[in-house]
Amino acid sequence: MTKVLLTGMCSAADRLIRDDGRGGLRYDAFAQPPLTCKAVRSEFERAANLGNYLITEGAYRAACECDVEYLPFWYVLDLFKNPDQLAVLSNKYDILLFATANILHTEFDISTEVQFLEQWKKQIVLMSVGLQRVTDLQRSLPPSTVRFINLLKCDHVTTFTRGPMTRDFLLSRGVRNIVDACCPSAFAYPESMLNSMRMISHGRMEFEELWLNGYIGTLPASHRDLYSLAKHAKRLIYVYQDEPLLGGVLNKYANEDVIYRDNTCTFTAGPTNVDLAGISKQPEFAAFFQPEVWRAQIASADLSIGRRFHGNIIAMQVGRPALFIGHDDRVIDMVSAIGAPIADSEIWNSAADRKIAIDAIIRDFNISEAEDKYMNAFERFSDGLRRSGLKT
Repeated sequence: MTKVLLTGMCSAADRLIRDDGRGGLRYDAFAQPPLTCKAVRSEFERAANLGNYLITEGAYRAACECDVEYLPFWYVLDLFKNPDQLAVLSNKYDILLFATANILHTEFDISTEVQFLEQWKKQIVLMSVGLQRVTDLQRSLPPSTVRFINLLKCDHVTTFTRGPMTRDFLLSRGVRNIVDACCPSAFAYPESMLNSMRMISHGRMEFEELWLNGYIGTLPASHRDLYSLAKHAKRLIYVYQDEPLLGGVLNKYANEDVIYRDNTCTFTAGPTNVDLAGISKQPEFAAFFQPEVWRAQIASADLSIGRRFHGNIIAMQVGRPALFIGHDDRVIDMVSAIGAPIADSEIWNSAADRKIAIDAIIRDFNISEAEDKYMNAFERFSDGLRRSGLKT
């Protein structure tokens, strides 16, 4: 059986993994429940964005026919410092499966990742490379990004891309061994993904339980989403992905304040820096540190909507309808690859009543085209797995 080392992007398994102090790893049986503000922040710092866990999980599922071992990248880098250890690691595995995301970003210094990948002389599969903003990449690229693109041109490297924008950019830079697909999380549950889109196609939606995602704390349009949609749902749940780190939503809490209910995955209060006075219905604010728990909870949603790719993909993974808002090139690139329903952000943001905008998106959604686009992407993804030796 093909032996695969999965590393790169973080995994929910990192919550259980510790350095054993002797050059190895220790695995805890359970993760400590993050109840205090300090503990919650630590969970977000580990993941950077909770959607990242779905990426590595998707890569693992994609290679499930192989003998896959996940190792945290920080641990692999420690081994990398010792050439003998690197040789042992390289000899143990047939394929390096490197989970990644919007790594083509002019503000990222990816020297560490590139240096490691350049030393790995056996087969490398990157899953999946994406971009943040197309216009940024048309300017001068950071040296580490240039080195990364040159690495992708090597014969032993297979690059799965997150969407057509990324594909076209890499092709323009001379990269040829490309699998044009999407994030692996989009193909982990294909039948559920299709069922999600079929539910959208049924016509005008009424919803009792509405799940939202976006950029609370930094983007006023996300605040308006809450206000506009609160009156249309009996239960409104907003899911944090990185807002405690980038949105300042916990800034007024002391480290030891108990702010999180581990049994319901919800916070005891809303964001401390967003005024929700006058909203017709107070939202619940939630965060999920395990993908399977997130899926189990969102399975009761009548609709998921928002500006985050994985905030909606997780709903589609359990067959619940989801509407994306084209917040940036990263989201548009991935959603366009799989045919899911997406709203133009300017049109959406200018809508006084977001419910009317939802009805318009549903009315214009072509399920036949969407199914064809998704299945074509899924077949390209599956074919790429076979060509790279990850699937028989």
